[in-house]
Amino acid sequence: MFIDRDRFKVLKRPLFLRTLYIACLRKSYINHLILDDSPINCLVITDLTEQKHHEETLAAERMARLILEQAGEAILVCDETGQIIRASAIAQQLWGENLLFQPFDRLRLFYLFKSNSSSHPSQKVSLLEAELEPEIPIQVPFSIVSVLHGESYKGFEVEFERRDGEVVNLVLTARPLADQDNNFKGAVVILTNITQRKQAEIALQAAKNELEVKVVERTQELLETNARLQLELLERERAEETLQQYKRIVSTTPDGIVLLNRNYIYQMANPAYLSWYNKPSNGS
Repeated sequence: MFIDRDRFKVLKRPLFLRTLYIACLRKSYINHLILDDSPINCLVITDLTEQKHHEETLAAERMARLILEQAGEAILVCDETGQIIRASAIAQQLWGENLLFQPFDRLRLFYLFKSNSSSHPSQKVSLLEAELEPEIPIQVPFSIVSVLHGESYKGFEVEFERRDGEVVNLVLTARPLADQDNNFKGAVVILTNITQRKQAEIALQAAKNELEVKVVERTQELLETNARLQLELLERERAEETLQQYKRIVSTTPDGIVLLNRNYIYQMANPAYLSWYNKPSNGS
């Protein structure tokens, strides 16, 4: 007897060529019996296809659970209604609570929107209608609805506030899940914690701003010092010019002018005074 590999059809073969082929997905038992002095083989075959499929499904489920437990990022999987059906251990730790079977939009994710930016074009009209001031960042809730309708996000910065008041900064990557017919059945979201990097950027920006303030202050001090020196130089030039004018007047006047100290010692005498007494002029 021969069992076909694909159809498991029993075929007759000569007695000396009797062979039995059992496919890997079948469990068989063969009993050798003698009936009316004739040897016969009794074959019982059990179909294990469904069992094997079930085992493969369980193995895939265990692997998916292992990936979520050991993933270094926060991973969330949502069904077509936006409810979280899978959550990695990191995601549970970030929020400090069980996220399974909660609506994704209850995670309180926000992104900063500026009225002159294009972070989320669908929000522009409402913001412009509200006549908000430009350059002022506005917290806008992030919704999974757009992802469930086919929109994808990559490197999108969001944030949320934990129950203890700590603000956590995240980079969001989200893509819709589709079946073979391209029907959207849910979404997968990956969140990378960049809080430390963001804090470092803020500290660096604060240091930069402080340095710029110091540079402005120092520049202002230098400008004021320079202006003061220029004023002193101008006053000195004016004093020098006044002194030169005085010397010219003293040396050219016909009147005798003399300067004595407290001991009545001559300090200065003009040419007119010296000429009166026939004294030689020393250039003063």
